[in-house]
Amino acid sequence: MLHTALLVILPVYFSLLNSDKMPSANYGNVGGWEVFTGQIKENFQNWCKEIKDLQNLKIPRYYFPDQIVIDNQDIQLHVFSDASLKSFGAVAYLRYKTSKGKFQTSFVISKSRDIKKVFCWSDSTIVPHWIKGSASKYKQFVANRVIEIQETTDPISWRHCSGKHNPADLLTRGLASRDLITFIKWLRDAENLWPKEKEFENELVNSEVTSEYKSCVIVSSAIVQEKILDPGKFSCLRNLLRVTAWVVRFVNALKRKNAEKGPLTSDELTNAEMFWVRITQNDSYSNEITCLKKNKSLPRDSKLLCLNPFLDSNGILRVTGRLGKSTHLSTFEKHPIILPSKTKLTELLIWDSHKRVFHSGVSHTLVQVREKYWILKSRQTIKSVLSKCTICKRFNSSPGTQVIAPLPDIRVEQSAPFTIIGVDFAGPLFVKDTNAKQYILLITCAVTRSVHLELVGDMTTDTFLLAFRRFISRRG
Repeated sequence: MLHTALLVILPVYFSLLNSDKMPSANYGNVGGWEVFTGQIKENFQNWCKEIKDLQNLKIPRYYFPDQIVIDNQDIQLHVFSDASLKSFGAVAYLRYKTSKGKFQTSFVISKSRDIKKVFCWSDSTIVPHWIKGSASKYKQFVANRVIEIQETTDPISWRHCSGKHNPADLLTRGLASRDLITFIKWLRDAENLWPKEKEFENELVNSEVTSEYKSCVIVSSAIVQEKILDPGKFSCLRNLLRVTAWVVRFVNALKRKNAEKGPLTSDELTNAEMFWVRITQNDSYSNEITCLKKNKSLPRDSKLLCLNPFLDSNGILRVTGRLGKSTHLSTFEKHPIILPSKTKLTELLIWDSHKRVFHSGVSHTLVQVREKYWILKSRQTIKSVLSKCTICKRFNSSPGTQVIAPLPDIRVEQSAPFTIIGVDFAGPLFVKDTNAKQYILLITCAVTRSVHLELVGDMTTDTFLLAFRRFISRRG
């Protein structure tokens, strides 16, 4: 009976343990009453006085008082749990149906009947989700406890209840002695157990539960072929080909003793150019090259289908074309090499051809490129590359236009012809008969733009005044 009574008054005990009045110290290192001094001792003595109120507490020993249980009716065991920083606890209740069709609950101290259904309750919305999930995806601390709970209970039996409906909340918060006597919820009345069983909340929580997910690392490896030379670091095709040719000569020198010496030959530069052509084609048209090597047709969505490409003896993609039977054209002109539009090699080839035609524009550059290569979307690609040419920008840019000022009022006001005039000389004009110079005095109207001409022998003041007098006599 003593053990049973202590289980019932646990809320009163935890009211002292969880109180802020008690220090959070390790009492195992302190013996006797020496730790309880001052205010702490006074608080503890007050708590001892309060527990005297428990003598009025009456505990019903029968689980089903004043009720008759229907035969073969299922009796359910419901366990509530709660935890705080200082303590954790659990309390169990029996739920049964009376002869009047109502549901009742009883505080359980020891099990004495066959229990067919067990329900576990928690006011944490995350815990039921953890228990019903896979423990392997959580961190080690959570995973170990989830595994232990799953081994001892049925994960489906876990339910969620609010904190105000959780009786185990009294074990972590505590309850005064005088309140325990009148607090019927602790002994018999678990309110959330009154509804029908189908109304129990059995929901999966939508709150964030991924914070306890175990982080995993996926390791994958990819074979990356590193290029010895990067065309993107070159701004000139000639430099790229020369550096490549020197590297190839050095590699060949390591393999054999009789290495070539002296300056680079044209064949070495051509081989270096074809080396980069093969790399560019393999990067862009690997599927087409594979199909041609296996003598298969190109896919319908291939960009090269309309060009009817083929592989030459060096494994380079070329255009079939209609000039194959020509005898005076070179192999490059009859079957140009196919190149994609957006590659660094294509850009360097366009720059090189553009300089060869002395910055003559898109059409001339295209003709120069077509002598050896067939670039997809060639005209559009050449326009895009040449738009960055500073020399072409300087020569092709239009000059600045002068902002025209408004006309003065004397030019726009309506008036009679030659009211306002402008005067200037034109010439000299050479007369054959006299072998002398002659000049023309131009007098223009500022409003109507009419012109009056006077022929004069020189530009002296007297001559001008005589001509001006003749103008006034005629025009007024």
